[in-house]
Amino acid sequence: MDPAAAEAQPTVNILLVDDKPSNLIALESFLCMPDYNLVMANSGKEALEKLKTAEFAVILADVMMPGMDGFELAQRIKQSESLREIPIIFLTAMEANVGDIFRGYDVGAVDYLQKPLAPEVVKAKVAVFVQLFRQKMLIRSQVAELLESERREKEYRIAELKRQAAIQSQQIREALLENAYKKRIEKLQRIQLDVTRILAESNNINDAMPRLLEIVGRGLEWSWAAIWVVDSSRSHLQVQHIWNDQAPAMLELAERTRRVQIEKGEDGVGIAWEKACPVWIREGSSHLQGERRFDDLQERGIVALPIWEGDELVAVVEFIDPGIDSEDGLVLSALVDIGSRVGLFIQRKKAEQTLKESEERFRLLVAGVKDHAIYMLDPKGNVRTWNDGARRIKGYESEEIIGQRHDCFYTEQAKQQGIPEEGLRRAIEDGKFEEEALRVRKDGSMYWANSVITALRDSSDQLRGFAIVTRDITDRKTADETLQRAYEILDIRVKERTAELELANKALRAEISERERIERLLRKKQEELVAAKELAEAANKAKSAFLANMSHEIRTPLGAVMGFSELMLDENQPLAERMNCVEVIKRNGKLLSNIINDILDLSKVEAGKLDVEKVLVPLDDILTDINMLLSLEAREKGLRLTVTTEGQVPSHITTDPLRLRQVLFNIVGNAIKFTDHGMISVIIKQMDIEERGQRLAFIIRDTGRGISTTQATRLFEPFAQADSSTTRRFGGTGLGLVLSKKLANSLGGDVELSSSIPGVGSEFIVTIDPGETMRAVAPVRAGAEARHEELNVSLEHLRVLLVEDSQDNQLLVTRMLKMSGVKVETASNGREGVQKALAGQFDCILMDLQMPEMDGYAAAQELRRQGYGKPIVALTAHAMGEERQRCLASGFNSHISKPISRKVLIQTLVQYGSHLKKDRQAPATSQLPRTI
Repeated sequence: MDPAAAEAQPTVNILLVDDKPSNLIALESFLCMPDYNLVMANSGKEALEKLKTAEFAVILADVMMPGMDGFELAQRIKQSESLREIPIIFLTAMEANVGDIFRGYDVGAVDYLQKPLAPEVVKAKVAVFVQLFRQKMLIRSQVAELLESERREKEYRIAELKRQAAIQSQQIREALLENAYKKRIEKLQRIQLDVTRILAESNNINDAMPRLLEIVGRGLEWSWAAIWVVDSSRSHLQVQHIWNDQAPAMLELAERTRRVQIEKGEDGVGIAWEKACPVWIREGSSHLQGERRFDDLQERGIVALPIWEGDELVAVVEFIDPGIDSEDGLVLSALVDIGSRVGLFIQRKKAEQTLKESEERFRLLVAGVKDHAIYMLDPKGNVRTWNDGARRIKGYESEEIIGQRHDCFYTEQAKQQGIPEEGLRRAIEDGKFEEEALRVRKDGSMYWANSVITALRDSSDQLRGFAIVTRDITDRKTADETLQRAYEILDIRVKERTAELELANKALRAEISERERIERLLRKKQEELVAAKELAEAANKAKSAFLANMSHEIRTPLGAVMGFSELMLDENQPLAERMNCVEVIKRNGKLLSNIINDILDLSKVEAGKLDVEKVLVPLDDILTDINMLLSLEAREKGLRLTVTTEGQVPSHITTDPLRLRQVLFNIVGNAIKFTDHGMISVIIKQMDIEERGQRLAFIIRDTGRGISTTQATRLFEPFAQADSSTTRRFGGTGLGLVLSKKLANSLGGDVELSSSIPGVGSEFIVTIDPGETMRAVAPVRAGAEARHEELNVSLEHLRVLLVEDSQDNQLLVTRMLKMSGVKVETASNGREGVQKALAGQFDCILMDLQMPEMDGYAAAQELRRQGYGKPIVALTAHAMGEERQRCLASGFNSHISKPISRKVLIQTLVQYGSHLKKDRQAPATSQLPRTI
């Protein structure tokens, strides 16, 4: 097969089911073709799930599998209405057994292959079913096109009926202008036009009938209109819709009518049903039967009109009013016409419903079409098939046209211009060609035709002929020309009147335009001032938030590094404790390095100095790095990380692999960070982006907390975070997403939040220009010049409550304090800290400011509100003066900045310890020293 032709084939899904990965790999090597999408399943249950996601051409399933074997899988597939047509080929390594083979065929398998498999046999058998599947898809497409053509034709007919109804009404109005019955004719005509309009606007008779009854009843100034339908057993009439003028007698009649059923010959409607013709009864009250007969209906006439659907009477319309006197032929004729239109409407709607044919009836549908010429040509343009519609439209019998050149349908001028050959050429190039032009019948007469030529190709993309659908549009063309002439006359009159109005309003428009221009300038200036003010305020707010965030995010890991480095200088530390200190230092050093790198990279991007290289790199290497380095982090949280490709993707790309990894690690890392349960999936596929061409897309989906609409609007702003409160669960500088977006821009792509639902999950799309193609950190060791500063201070009499959500900082501060004999108890958030402080006997509280559930400010305020008088010292990574003032205002006695120095910490406690020692000998006071 020509490679270009094979590449043009649409991709076909093939499902491979085997519990052994080696067997799946072998099958994949057999069937690795550009137009095959091989979907693999390790069990019958997984195969059933895969079948829900796509349409498959064939299934290759191993017979012997645990849990659900191949036979049970086949039975489950054949029980599904949507899956039962998929062919199944059984594979088995067991010795051939006649009973098993027959059992396979019984459950719906089409073939039974013995392992070891012959690659050529597998390829050949799969190719047969793939070709059948493609032919099935082609037939389905052709049926859809035919049905769409029929739908357009029906719409045109409805429009034509409306136009003809308008013309007919106009002719009636003009013919009867001098007639004494002018007003009555016009009234009836308006009713008929309203009926036509309602029918044209309605989808079904139940939508149209209530409005029709009201239009006719009010138009004739009658007080009652109802429609009775014949039940399915054709034994009685049952009222379906009622309209009345709301008079008491009519309301009572409506209530009684809904409770009765009418037999043939009973009541006025029963007589019309029995006689199958309109009934006009001058004194109708005597014909009302049973409950419907009462004194308030005396001297009211009845008109009953049958409604026909083709040759079948399906309903009767009833009118009641005192004004129904002697039979009025004009009114009765109008009612008969309305009834005929209603019957035709019912018949047409049912006919439209029957147009939805199945694939099995396609050939019969084509053969029976009367309004379209449908025929086939061979690749040379000779007629091969001929339907009855073609015979009726073009005048040729099948035996005299089959084998002839199709250019006999064209005019001589079209033949000289090469139009027949040009139509076939266009169909070959574009797949389909449609035109409206003059055609010639057998008898030489010409007509306007709409022709659609479709090129037919086989599975190898070889041309096998053409399908042509032609319909006669002469009536429509004539109508269009008449309408166009009317439009031209109307356009001339409109232009004349418009010119007069333009002269009269020119001065007024000029004045209004000038006023509007001045108002627009004023509004624009006001908007610019407001926007400038908002931008300034937003920039100032972003700067403050960024400085506070960066102070916290840098000082927190820096404090752990410095503190645990100081602990390591203690010569009495056991080796295991020192190794723990080293791990903490390494972890926080790496975090600090990542933060600094993000800041530096963002600065380079903003300054336009970030170097981006372009090298040929295997895509698998990048995906493997993501999977290996991030799957461990995902598993530690109990999550599942999957990396898959969709469709055809390149094996190598030309890009900057370092920057691409940086972007993907940021986005996938965020997905893991903000997901507590479920999974994270990375899907790689090719995408066509408007105005930018083809891009390689990485779609990252998670089942995490999600992002609200408000948060999403500032997601890619520098230094902004979805949750910026001091009680947020997750850290971060707010640089990751904006840096990732700018790096993706430098790689010819972008980072977008395509969708997110709070509580359900989010989807990010990273795109790059694919073109065509780690950083090792040496362990930090303390130098020989490092000095160990001893603090020979004993605070054994002190009991301290440490409120800190960071486990590293808890461990660091606890060990610092225990080295001086302090008795330490910890709490992991502000709420727990308040509870322990009020329940225990502590000399001092060390409290972090940013914690979940209740932050340090709220905790300190709650303790002071409940009368807690002991010292409370703030521990925070924020080092700005405003932060210190806020701490003191919230009830803290002093403020220690992170990273925490053991010397400063011990000196602070020594200060409070000496104060508390005196305090135990004297009554407590609220004047505690404040130390920064």
